[in-house]
Amino acid sequence: MSGLICGTLTVFVANCVNRYVIHDIHRINGKLNRITQGNLEEKVNVQSSREFSALSRYINEMVGSLVNNDRKMSYVLSRTEMNIGVYEYRDGVQQVYCTERIPQIFGWTDEETAYYTGDRVHLYTFIEELRRSRVVGERNVYRIPGEPDRYIKLEETHEESSVFGVVNDVTEEMQRRIQIESERDTDPLTRLYNRRGLSRRVERILEAGTGDTYAVVMIDLDDLKEVNDTYGHESGDQYIISAAEILKKIVGESGLTARHGGDEFVLFLEEKSEEALREKLTQLEQAQDSSEAVLHDGQHVPLRFSMGCCFIDEVAAPYDEMLEKADIAMYQNKRQRKEKHGKQPRRKE
Repeated sequence: MSGLICGTLTVFVANCVNRYVIHDIHRINGKLNRITQGNLEEKVNVQSSREFSALSRYINEMVGSLVNNDRKMSYVLSRTEMNIGVYEYRDGVQQVYCTERIPQIFGWTDEETAYYTGDRVHLYTFIEELRRSRVVGERNVYRIPGEPDRYIKLEETHEESSVFGVVNDVTEEMQRRIQIESERDTDPLTRLYNRRGLSRRVERILEAGTGDTYAVVMIDLDDLKEVNDTYGHESGDQYIISAAEILKKIVGESGLTARHGGDEFVLFLEEKSEEALREKLTQLEQAQDSSEAVLHDGQHVPLRFSMGCCFIDEVAAPYDEMLEKADIAMYQNKRQRKEKHGKQPRRKE
């Protein structure tokens, strides 16, 4: 009889433990899991015992404190003159935390905000696309995809399993700088950088040290004097403008194109790999004898140029010395091209 009573009590106690302890622990764990996934609106309300009631209250107070701190951070950032936003995501947590200015800075709609903050993979993909729009010569400054006239500065800190990002809208600052630098550093005929403008930007790029592969290319037009003598100086200007358009198209957005003066151009090439850089140089070599200029009267004439290159990783020297090496290589190329046609190049004074 006593054995039956003991067995009955054991079953009863086990059922009670399963119903009032294990089941409630499971409920609390489920709530905590949703909270850690970023759902800070989740509330824990297990009242089956005094201990579980107290635990629920403590968890809710802790989450409320986190939410309150987030609101305080958003408030402090909103009161600053700078348009700054903060985001954070962690491994194993799908939800992305961000302050209220992040969607405004990135120009997200409500649907896009839900999409990018609802899954850290989506935000990561967005940031990687953003990094492909880096502003040449600026450190951590990017153009907003689809909005080329808007600029942001993005800095991230990686700590173990989390990523913390600070985003600053620097559009006004960049537009003012671009306007000032454009007036000061732009060649009025071709709208390319002038000598000073190119030098300033190259110095910024090299100082930033992005780890890319660089080259300096010196270009000299072969037949500008003949064009001036034959068609007039107005056509000579159009010859220079055509050359500028051809060179800028080849260089693309990843490099810099400048008119160094007269019929000389300097290109600063920047690519992720040496292979990509040499491919760009091949395009320039192919354009040396296959290009045309359109003169002011609509007439097409052959456009020819000589070029010399210096890879920046080949010499540990300042930019001016690299430019001189490219200039020497260009005159060697010009001499070869002139000799091929029975002419000798004139060295500029």
